[in-house]
Amino acid sequence: MIISRFVLARVASRFEARLIIASAVSMMAIGMAAFLLVGSGVVLYGVASALLGLGYGLALPSVQAQAVNVSEEPVRPRVLPIAGLLFQAAILGFPLVAGWLIAGLGYPALFAELFSFALAQTVVGWWRYSAARKRPDKIAGAPPA
Repeated sequence: MIISRFVLARVASRFEARLIIASAVSMMAIGMAAFLLVGSGVVLYGVASALLGLGYGLALPSVQAQAVNVSEEPVRPRVLPIAGLLFQAAILGFPLVAGWLIAGLGYPALFAELFSFALAQTVVGWWRYSAARKRPDKIAGAPPA
């Protein structure tokens, strides 16, 4: 994740933001799907972890930048801190929810749930990217005029 945050994110910034987001969340979804197939395979676990980490490391800064870019000027200074607060709440609440899910239904249910979230993000990411490509008169990521 660190490599994708500090090295790949800089390279990716040369490309259209919605394409990076859609590609990164797709990588996360593939990583989560791979976790459903891991079993006792150490190599597959490493590949799944790497895909998830790389995708997440690219998606987070891109989504944060996109949220700021599409915000109205008066609220722009508050968008990033609010997004960070929501992110921290999710990170801190995740172990509790995951524990309930694992205790009740097991690890496969947890990974299936996480995969469904990653898949939903992937669908939204590619939908937003294709919608932006269909409107070439609008600059992708620009705030509404």
